Amino acid sequence: MADFEVALTGDWEVAEKIVNRYSHFVKVLNQRILETVAETYYRRLITHFEKQDLSLAPLASWYAEWKAMHGLDSRILIASGEMLSAIRKGYAKNGEVFVGIKGVRNTREAVLTSLSWL
Repeated sequence: MADFEVALTGDWEVAEKIVNRYSHFVKVLNQRILETVAETYYRRLITHFEKQDLSLAPLASWYAEWKAMHGLDSRILIASGEMLSAIRKGYAKNGEVFVGIKGVRNTREAVLTSLSWL
């Protein structure tokens, strides 16, 4: 047998409450971080569409003329603006957060599932 005695000090009721709430705290924190990442990604995506600052190939001249004749937006990937308006932030199963177009199946790459994406 050991020749020492363990003595508990401090407020163990408070310590137990803190430990019991820790997993809830981590879950809430993780969700807030995921929502922040989704919001940032959403804003960047919309900004890139609107500013056309990605290195996309220009529209073919015939298509640019066709869009102009039909009163459509001259920017790449934006004709009527419907796709841009359809981009949403939302929740998938198990608390996952995604940014995508409603009605389109989200791929694994589009779903923010954990802090490992940071």
